[in-house]
Amino acid sequence: MKTMKVLLLLLFLAFLPGYAYSNGVGDIRMSYLSGDVQINTESSGDWFIGSLNMPLYNGDRIWVPDDGRAEMHFRKGTVVRLNERTSADILTYDRDLLQLYINVGSIYVNYRGARDSILQINTPVTTIRAYYDAILRVDVLNNGYTYISVYKGNAYVDYREGKSTISEGSKALIKGYYREEIQPLGAHDDWARWNMQRDKKIYDTYQSGRYLPEELRYYSYDLDTNGRWVYVRDYGYCWKPTVMVSAVWSPYRHGRWVWSRGDYVWISYEPWGWVPYHYGRWSFSVSIGWFWVPPARGHVYWGPGYVGWVYTPSYVSWVPLAPGETYYGYGYYGPHSVNLFNVNINTVVVKDRYKNAKVRDGVTIIHRDTFITGRPERVMIKEPPFVSGRINVGRPDIAPERRTAMPVIRDVPERKLPPPMVKETQLKDLRERVPMQKQRDVEMQDRMIVPKIQPADKVRERTPSEIRKDNMIREQRQEPKVRKEDMRQIMPLDPKQERGRQIAPSNGQKLEIQQRQLKELEKGKSDERKPNPEEDHLKERGAAPSRNR
Repeated sequence: MKTMKVLLLLLFLAFLPGYAYSNGVGDIRMSYLSGDVQINTESSGDWFIGSLNMPLYNGDRIWVPDDGRAEMHFRKGTVVRLNERTSADILTYDRDLLQLYINVGSIYVNYRGARDSILQINTPVTTIRAYYDAILRVDVLNNGYTYISVYKGNAYVDYREGKSTISEGSKALIKGYYREEIQPLGAHDDWARWNMQRDKKIYDTYQSGRYLPEELRYYSYDLDTNGRWVYVRDYGYCWKPTVMVSAVWSPYRHGRWVWSRGDYVWISYEPWGWVPYHYGRWSFSVSIGWFWVPPARGHVYWGPGYVGWVYTPSYVSWVPLAPGETYYGYGYYGPHSVNLFNVNINTVVVKDRYKNAKVRDGVTIIHRDTFITGRPERVMIKEPPFVSGRINVGRPDIAPERRTAMPVIRDVPERKLPPPMVKETQLKDLRERVPMQKQRDVEMQDRMIVPKIQPADKVRERTPSEIRKDNMIREQRQEPKVRKEDMRQIMPLDPKQERGRQIAPSNGQKLEIQQRQLKELEKGKSDERKPNPEEDHLKERGAAPSRNR
């Protein structure tokens, strides 16, 4: 019995690392950056220059200095953008939960969450939440004061003295213990306009969505703007890059292998280099050239880089895997893969003779020191590595160091480094001080404290008669009158919104007449809303009710 327990424990531990590594990895990437954007990973604890297509994880911190911008893209379509002089920390990301901490600066979030998802943004003075589709902008001043602008959906805000709901088309300023009055959104500045233009590009409908599995359709923009789809007899529709390619180009050539979360991960410097290098396989034909074969529906697995390896004490080489060839990695990566956590690596024999190794310039060979430092070094080999040599199983056996964690090996200018208020922030303290709320605040959703305010471009001038009428109402309610200098008020354009509102009478007879008219109007509405069993049945089935009545 004791022996059986030990065997079960060993079996559990053997499967656990592979599952832990592959679950959730590759959900976040750096999809755009300009300037000396810097990343601090929880594993390294060091700040270094970030790169396009760099994977991001829980605990990673981003700093955007002057004249910079950055964009994080999440697997399910959510986008978070950072303006210059902005700090953002990824405190939590797990399936339908996303928590960010903004110490200073401006972020724009287009949140594409599911119905049960939660977005939480913490700043020094407030907590902001959204519970599904929402577009928010959060600006944090140096003193912590926080402006919250809502372009779509609602933002539920906690601060020291209370809670508020900021509705679509509104903005508010949180000053620690209290918030100022809710106001309509003003005119868009350059930062807002740039974000809206990016949204239009990313979320537009593209041709690639027809050929990609559902899990990858959010990346259609990258593929449509950097290549074209071609039909290949053996594989169906495949994607061919047309940007940053040449006659001697081959996949997995323009970029760098970076040590990240326990494995060497390929980081491409090409603008389209996320999906084609971490999903699917590559192949070559004389008439087409190199083309990418998407994964089959239901078999979409992110991988560090689907290549085969040969490495020696003097050089490292790799070749793109073709469809059907086995990938040896530390984790489960779907069909045609072997989890090296579960086998004895010394007993594995690679039987594949990689198809792409026979393509001219298909194999990439670099000096072992170049693999570590990124500096080009001349390498001399006598015979092609994948033809004569023994094919290795899994990644190169090269110990990671500080340089292997850097996607771009370059020093950061002193004036671009994060300020002390950002550097001194400790993630452990943040997580204890601002824990992630994993359930909705139902009370806040039901209690719409702040009325929906029409956007600024829908404001019209109120007439003197309308102001006099409102003042009569305010006298009855013992509210202050509207002053002459406050002529410009926010008024709903739809007269239906004013229906049912009690009008202050000039005498008792007028009040009685108006109340009778309101009752008759409400009775008419009630008759119009009587249930119709036939229409309700059709709606449940998804069919449209008949209009010929």
